[in-house]
Amino acid sequence: MGNACVNVVPIYPEKTTGQKQQYDSTSKEKQLDLTAIPDETDDTTVVRASWAEVSKFNLEDSGILLMLRIITQNPHLAPLWKFTEGRETEEQLRATPELKSHGVRVLWMVGAAVDSLGALDYLVPVLEGLGERHYTYGVRTEYFEPVVEAVHFLLKDRLGPRYSPRVKTSWDNILKVVAATMTTGMNKEASKSH
Repeated sequence: MGNACVNVVPIYPEKTTGQKQQYDSTSKEKQLDLTAIPDETDDTTVVRASWAEVSKFNLEDSGILLMLRIITQNPHLAPLWKFTEGRETEEQLRATPELKSHGVRVLWMVGAAVDSLGALDYLVPVLEGLGERHYTYGVRTEYFEPVVEAVHFLLKDRLGPRYSPRVKTSWDNILKVVAATMTTGMNKEASKSH
């Protein structure tokens, strides 16, 4: 991406000053028409442009949608989150402030990663650390697939007809790198246990 401005978004929004963080994209990304993406457009540009569109929606609503998709489509993962205990219906889950809070944190992290795609020296250690931390919570690499599916569900919901095969492919390519980098962190943490 060259000299694209990287806006590092805090991972924990509740610790910010309360000012709304704005996605800062390059002019190339602002002008990208997601319905007619030129073949020569790189995955980073497509992901940033599509995330900029998703970011226009209410963060809490999007976080709830993402988390509900993960949990309701993969009930075997529910025990990873304490807030799911005793809550079996979507309505019960939706009513928990912890679900909303976790969904917001996940989306802030996605936004930070998207913003930092051009700054791998920053992003790689963050993702490895995220992998290390999630390993201690009981997350395993096979859990990435349901999360990727939920991200695509959110993108499809928010982008509508602009969610194209090209957008899907670009996100898949970026998410593979994210998963591989987090896996490196998970393996580091696992090796400490042995």
